[in-house]
Amino acid sequence: KEESEEEKAAKAKAAAEEAARQAEEAKKQAELDEKRNVSHTQLSKEVKDRLAGATRQWLLDYEGETEAQKKLFSQTEEKAGRKLFQMWWTGNGGDANSKGYFIPLLEGSSNVLTAVAGGDHCVAVLDNDRVYVWGGEVKQDDQSEEGNKEEEKKEGGKEEEQKEEPGKENVAEKPKLEIPLPPLNLIERLWGLELQCLSVGENGRIVGVDDSGCVWEASKSDQGIYEEAKRISVQTEKPPEEKEGDDQVEEEEEKKDEEGGAEKPKEMVPVKVSSITSATGNSRFVISLDDKSGNLFSWGAAVGVGFEIDGGAETQEAPKLIPSESKFVHVSSGRAHAVAVDAEGKVFAWGEGEKLQLGVPAKKPQTIVVPTSVPFEAETKIRSVSCGDDFTLALTSDGKLYTWGSGECGALGNEDGKDQPTPTLLDAFDGSEVTHIAAGSNHGLAVTKEGVWSWGKGGAGALGHGSLEDQPTPKLIEGTKDIVISRVIAGGAHSILLGQKKSPLPKVSEEEKKEQGQE
Repeated sequence: KEESEEEKAAKAKAAAEEAARQAEEAKKQAELDEKRNVSHTQLSKEVKDRLAGATRQWLLDYEGETEAQKKLFSQTEEKAGRKLFQMWWTGNGGDANSKGYFIPLLEGSSNVLTAVAGGDHCVAVLDNDRVYVWGGEVKQDDQSEEGNKEEEKKEGGKEEEQKEEPGKENVAEKPKLEIPLPPLNLIERLWGLELQCLSVGENGRIVGVDDSGCVWEASKSDQGIYEEAKRISVQTEKPPEEKEGDDQVEEEEEKKDEEGGAEKPKEMVPVKVSSITSATGNSRFVISLDDKSGNLFSWGAAVGVGFEIDGGAETQEAPKLIPSESKFVHVSSGRAHAVAVDAEGKVFAWGEGEKLQLGVPAKKPQTIVVPTSVPFEAETKIRSVSCGDDFTLALTSDGKLYTWGSGECGALGNEDGKDQPTPTLLDAFDGSEVTHIAAGSNHGLAVTKEGVWSWGKGGAGALGHGSLEDQPTPKLIEGTKDIVISRVIAGGAHSILLGQKKSPLPKVSEEEKKEQGQE
């Protein structure tokens, strides 16, 4: 049947509208892609292909059912098309007796260069410069008492069948905790920066230092996606050049001419940052260290920057030098306080002190604005410090550990759980030298030749002892003696150990690889 002119016009109009709609969508997608691609790294097609290829290879190595592999593969391909590279690895983390587990993706792909924990987030940098973040609250379904009884009836009344046997202790079976491993999100914005050290603060905000000493920051949007990484410019005044003879006379004459006139702007030069730390709580401040000069630079909330902000402002917007005569070599920050160590092994603290976390003698707890000396015995030299939320750990050059601050949940490792206003020796490691330390929100970690010790709040399983109970004194974590520990990391309610197993992993023959379909 021949179409009427009206029908032809209507079809043409519909086709034009559809074409316009598609063109508008393509334009929006192009703008979105351009915005995503405007990055300090300017990822090339070759780099993106390598990135997608690595993701596919991980999927091929996934030890699961074929259908599960296909599903994961298609999901990753779909996300790769939207420039979002993610990996899933779900499963049960065991029960309340679990002593911890390796993260398969990180264990099986590349070596971990460094990792940090803060609040409920973890961040890891692999030796291929990929940066991963994971975290969030692990929820457990609480069954009601009636529901448990119904379950017991279905299973044949286990409660009634359990009878005490002579000479045998009856131990009630602990309920299993369903703990799926969270998604490990690859942060494309930080990929390729060659980050040497980093810190994670509130809501997963990441600040890191690349191999050239530049500082980068990446924060989450309201949708939980990491936005474009921005570079933080850390600068200091250019030191005066030494001049002799005529040059010195000429400079003095220039100064005389400038007297009474406008002040000449000071010349600033970039600082090569070597390490960085950020507050773990709501006090958003950051402190960076230049180990060449021993200077500290800070910005953010007034409580932790280490100086009076001009005009009494609550926030220091740009990095600024913390005035001090000391040459610092190490710095750490807690919820609202910071502690630093200088080249002579002396300790300085500042920030909020209401929980005695500063270790500075005072008639009553108080906030200290500028770095203030923490008293130790004359011969004691501190090598490193680690700040928890409201307490501090300090490691001496000869391997002894001091603690002070809030003793809540046993965070200080002293059996009585009392607060300590000044540094107190923690003698609980069987006389062994402590080599590494880490402080979480309310728990501590220490490494000796025997392995890793932990103490403090255990309600979330952060201590690794197979119990959710608090541990008032340091206790050795079983199995850690078989690991050569390079670093311990403590987060809000979780812990990470970086190291290698002393016994080598079994080698896979070429025939086995072919059978598994691996290259």
